[in-house]
Amino acid sequence: MLLAYRLVKLIENHSHGLADNLRRRYRQCGKCSAYANVPDTELTEKVCEVYHHLGEWLLGKTEADIRNDMREQAISNVKTSLIVSALADAEHIEVSNDEVNAAMDELLQSGSLSRTDARRLRSSTSARSSLRNRIRRQKSIRRLVNILTGEEISPEATESATGDREAPSEENVPEEIGV
Repeated sequence: MLLAYRLVKLIENHSHGLADNLRRRYRQCGKCSAYANVPDTELTEKVCEVYHHLGEWLLGKTEADIRNDMREQAISNVKTSLIVSALADAEHIEVSNDEVNAAMDELLQSGSLSRTDARRLRSSTSARSSLRNRIRRQKSIRRLVNILTGEEISPEATESATGDREAPSEENVPEEIGV
């Protein structure tokens, strides 16, 4: 048991490096091309979170406890997604095909996929849909930040501005509204 504890603590203490290494391996593996549409920071953050809580999950909690914790987080994530989606609907936030294509190009340039995998990803309906949803979520969060900070601008101006400005990453969004 002591050896298991030490191994878990070693993994937890090196969670950031392990997560970054795993992210790089995902990007290089043709079988993991579905992860290509997940931003590097988000993928690393989620993997790091699993590594960081490994001891708690393996050594201190029952399966039911872990399911409960994950269920609560999932419920919170769904609620946040619904709120952001409702804001996008109310503000008439749309994502153009040009925005999706630009995001796809950026994504493909940042990875090291083979030409075949890149072509497959570019033509994947689910990958394009995922990118469209991510861009819409980012635009919605940007709009919400503008509203909350008093930088009230029209939805049309928000839509036209998003083509010129990089979308804020979710870690740059104030904690009160983080997704």
